[in-house]
Amino acid sequence: MTGTLVIEVHDAGVLAAGEEGVRGAPSPGYALLDGERLRVGDDARRRARLLPRRVCHRFWHRLAGDDLDPPFDGLRPADLAHAHLQAVWQAAGDAARSVILAVPGCFSGGELGLLLGIAGALDMPVGGLVDLALAAASGRPEGRLLHLDLHLHRLVVSEIEHGRERLRRRIETSEDAGLVPLYDAWAHDAARRFVRRTRFDPLHAAASEQRLYDRLPACLAQLATAESAALTLPAPQGELTIELGLGDVVAAAEPFYRPLIGAVRSLAGGGATLLLARHVAALPGLRSRLAEAGYDAVPLPRGAAAAGVLRAEAAIRPPAGGAGGGLPFVTRLPREGA
Repeated sequence: MTGTLVIEVHDAGVLAAGEEGVRGAPSPGYALLDGERLRVGDDARRRARLLPRRVCHRFWHRLAGDDLDPPFDGLRPADLAHAHLQAVWQAAGDAARSVILAVPGCFSGGELGLLLGIAGALDMPVGGLVDLALAAASGRPEGRLLHLDLHLHRLVVSEIEHGRERLRRRIETSEDAGLVPLYDAWAHDAARRFVRRTRFDPLHAAASEQRLYDRLPACLAQLATAESAALTLPAPQGELTIELGLGDVVAAAEPFYRPLIGAVRSLAGGGATLLLARHVAALPGLRSRLAEAGYDAVPLPRGAAAAGVLRAEAAIRPPAGGAGGGLPFVTRLPREGA
C-alpha cells in the first residue's frame, strides 16, 4: 500500500496525484459505446467525432440525473461516472492507503452522496472530501480570492476568504460557458477558414472532423506566446494549412468570455485576487481580457488542488477518521502555518 492519493474530480480532466506528483494525464469526462465496449476518458474523447451519437460528456455534470438516452439505455450518469472513476483509480495504481477527493463546490449534497457511493463500490478507501477551489487556493496571499474554473458545460467561480482561516464562501455558476461549446465554436470558426481559403471543409467527414478537434488544442496553446499559429490538416488534395490569429480566436470566444468576466464582476466587489484553474489559464487571450476589465489573474499549475490537499491533509480528515456517507464536505481550513 502506498500513501495518500488525491483525486481531483473535474469533468474536464479527472486527475490523480500523490506525494510524488501528478500520476498520468488528466482524464476527460467522456464515455462512448463502441459496439458493446464502453470507452471512457481520452480513449472516448479521441473517438467522439467518429461516433457522435454514441458519446456522452454530461454524466459528471448531471451526476444525479435519470436514465440516459439511447444508446446508453438502462444506464444512469452515475453508472458512467463509476466506469470513469474506476479507470482513473486503476491507472493510478489503486493501491493507496487512503484517498481524498477534491470536488467542485457546485456538486449538490445528493451528488456528493452518489460520489461517495461510487467510491465505496470501487473499494476506494476515501478518508476525506474537500472543496476543490479551497484546496487550490493553498499557499496564496491572505485576502479575498476568486477561483475561476471552466468545466465541460459550466463555469464555476468560487469566493475564498483567506485570513485567520481559509473559507470557501459563495459560488457563482453559469451554463452560458463551458469547454465543450467553446471548443465547438473554435472548431467551426477554423472550419470556415479552411473552406474560405482552401475549399476543404474538415467538418464534412467524421475522420477529418476528429483530426480538427485533436489538433486544435496544440494550435491554440501556441497563441499563449504568439499572435498567430498554424493549423495543418490532411485532405484529399494533400496537407492544408491555415493561420489562426489571436484576435480572431478571442473574437470567436467572446460569447463565452463575457459571462466569465461578468461572474467575476458579480463576486469581486471591492477587489480580489483572481486564481485561474488550469483549464481557464490556457484559454487564448483571456488574461488580457481580464486585464482590460481591471483584474489581475494568477494562473494555477496542474494539480494545484491536489498539492493543497496534501499540505492540509490532517485538517481535511474528520477527527474520528472513517469513510463512507458520514464524511463531511470540507469548505474551511486552518490558515497555513497556524
